Amino acid sequence: MELDASAFKDLIEHLKGRKGGTYGLTKDGLTRQSIVDPRLHYLLMKFALVNVSIPFTTVKINGKPPKKCKEYYIVGFGSYMGGELVIDGTHHNIWHRPQIVTESATETPWTGKRWTLTFFAIESTRRLEEYEAIVVEDKWVISQRRQFQPPLYLTAEKRVRNSKEDDADDEEDYDPKFTDAQNLMMNAMSKRQ
Repeated sequence: MELDASAFKDLIEHLKGRKGGTYGLTKDGLTRQSIVDPRLHYLLMKFALVNVSIPFTTVKINGKPPKKCKEYYIVGFGSYMGGELVIDGTHHNIWHRPQIVTESATETPWTGKRWTLTFFAIESTRRLEEYEAIVVEDKWVISQRRQFQPPLYLTAEKRVRNSKEDDADDEEDYDPKFTDAQNLMMNAMSKRQ
């Protein structure tokens, strides 16, 4: 089944000048790219809601899934020639034509501007449903839902609580390369000093 060009319109506009990246979950949280570019995270989740028919946790733009991945969904878009997926010697045109791949595959060379979206599942301590890209005060952020607590707004600079009662002193420094527990510990130590 070929997807309509309108399925890729917003993605193409947002991806101009970019090469790729990994969005969604890592083994213990959200990828840095999702936090840095919540609008693109939103566009990918919106695309997946309508088009992706397999369970997934992670999306690679112009990348391949891990070798141990048993199943992935891939689709190509952009203005290019070539770039077919080769599975067991059979060539599959993935331009606007998603493929669900369950075995080893290679790609033929291409010319032009080509993007691929690869959706796959990894084991993670988190669930993708815990995170949602939203607009807060005219800025895209990631809202992290937490049980029995207000959500956190994740941005590239800070993790900010979503409670109007919280004052500026309650803002926490947040470094996405560390786990939540490590960030909590570093913030607690800095408040003691």
